Amino acid sequence: MILAPIFIVRALRLRDRRETLICIIAVLWAVVQVALVYLTTPVPIPAAALAAISIPDVRAKFVGWYMFFPGIEGVAIGAWLGAAIIVVALFGIRRSPDFGLLVLGYILFAAVAASMARAPLQWVSAFTDGPRYFFYPYLLLSWLLIYGLASAERIEGILIALVLLLSLLQTYLYGQRRHETLDWAHEVAQRAASERYVFPIHYDGVLDHAWHMELKGRECRRPVRRSLTRT
Repeated sequence: MILAPIFIVRALRLRDRRETLICIIAVLWAVVQVALVYLTTPVPIPAAALAAISIPDVRAKFVGWYMFFPGIEGVAIGAWLGAAIIVVALFGIRRSPDFGLLVLGYILFAAVAASMARAPLQWVSAFTDGPRYFFYPYLLLSWLLIYGLASAERIEGILIALVLLLSLLQTYLYGQRRHETLDWAHEVAQRAASERYVFPIHYDGVLDHAWHMELKGRECRRPVRRSLTRT
């Protein structure tokens, strides 16, 4: 979906039959993706949540927290860090602007927009309850910084390298998930043998933080009967 406009621009620039065919396929597939997203999104994001999105929130969560996560309340710090990273990146890439860089920048902005369209930004965090919304933006931001590092002068290069190194520290501190043991087969067996059962569901890998869903006996036994292994 995000890449379809790039295929359109490429087809217009190259004016080749093969590229035109690829463009048509990409656009058709994008239409299918949009339809699937629309049909499988049970509750659209409230208009009030979209209206409440602020530039500091975007800078903090999609840029600043990439380098340093001060906690979920640290939006102001993250916003200033985000502005600093943007300035450093722009200085690093200003000497080598080309079409590839424009494409990379577009994909980054589109990935951020897609993430914000899937869940209210106020409700998600890159390091607690919504890391999946930040995977592609952070990956593309890393790519953009590496792009700038390749053409930056000494001071700019040192600053960009520092940002990248701090992002690795972030990955070490927050980018790993370890799951405490939750015996799924045991829970299913207990569920099937009960008239009512509170079923645990892992949230962040910590059992004390698990979500719980209360099920009735018939709701417990129906999935077991339909299972291929009857377990």
